[in-house]
Amino acid sequence: SGDLYNDRDKGRIYRISKEDAEPARWTRGLKLGEATDKELVERLMDDNIWWRQNAQRLLIDRKSTTSYRLLNDMLVSPNAMGRLHALWTLEGLNQLKPEQIERALHDDEAGVRQNAIRLAEPYLTESPGLINSLLALKTDSDPKVRFQLLCTLGFVNNELASIVRQDILFKDINDKWVQSAALSANANPAPLLMKVVENSAKDPARYSLLLENLAAMLVTNEGQEGVHAIMRHVAMAEKRNRPEVHAAILEGLARGLRERKSSLNLTDAEQIKVISNFFSHSFPAVRKAALHVLQTFSENTAVLDDARADAMMIAMDERQPEDKRADAVDLVAIQSPREYADKLMTLFVPQQPLPVQLATLRSLSA
Repeated sequence: SGDLYNDRDKGRIYRISKEDAEPARWTRGLKLGEATDKELVERLMDDNIWWRQNAQRLLIDRKSTTSYRLLNDMLVSPNAMGRLHALWTLEGLNQLKPEQIERALHDDEAGVRQNAIRLAEPYLTESPGLINSLLALKTDSDPKVRFQLLCTLGFVNNELASIVRQDILFKDINDKWVQSAALSANANPAPLLMKVVENSAKDPARYSLLLENLAAMLVTNEGQEGVHAIMRHVAMAEKRNRPEVHAAILEGLARGLRERKSSLNLTDAEQIKVISNFFSHSFPAVRKAALHVLQTFSENTAVLDDARADAMMIAMDERQPEDKRADAVDLVAIQSPREYADKLMTLFVPQQPLPVQLATLRSLSA
């Protein structure tokens, strides 16, 4: 209904309810600010989040020392919400102690354990014993607890923490957020990339996104040396006949080259290798990934010029698979397709396969 948007410029808040619903009564006579500390602490267990949040806010605003004991008692309450809010209220009052966090890390409720991990972060330096308790949670049954642990262990720089981060990463490898959290704590992705390449032998599809992310990270972090390292991985994947790994690493290289602020270059030999992957590899994903790498080139080269001429021949050859012809047209468009415009126009006709026509349209619009 258009009426829903009436007065939207006046900061109105609408409460949507059934036509025959009774008016809300829970706000009548609301005087939470006059409640005692004991009453506010009890509100931390309320089913309604409004009561819990505002009771917590008032307790922190008051800074009343009489609430400390009440909050400590709430930490052992059978009510999980009460325990959770008591922890954060004590933290807001600067009264939370490492031993209380330690107990919460072993709480029966997963949500309390997850929050306890976050609460532990400022105390890891002064209470290193908490680190061991955190590491013990690597096999926690709840994925949110493991994810928070992965994030928090990014602040811990020791070998054992690194091992636990990798254990969690490989356990939950299909979760893109787990990958992001794990990679954010890795200053040097090269060792992890080598391990992932080895681990991916039995199930490459499961590791492809992580391989791409690590390759991109290596290029953006290490620059020119990262590019050369990735090309060595490409050569090894080709030698071992592992096309899924090959394609994922090339895609990571392409992404890293795009995201890197300063321009990076491939040597002539590396350019020839990528071009060879485009023209000769039988795995379509490798050809596509090689194309994406070539599309990052900011300057024309003699090697690329020759490749574009060869690609134009493939694009015109109706005996070739249509997806390969379409990729060839996209390769022709690198830098400027102007010199091939007349030939490309002959491909933009209804008689040509749709992928070829679409690639031609992209090229002529470049």
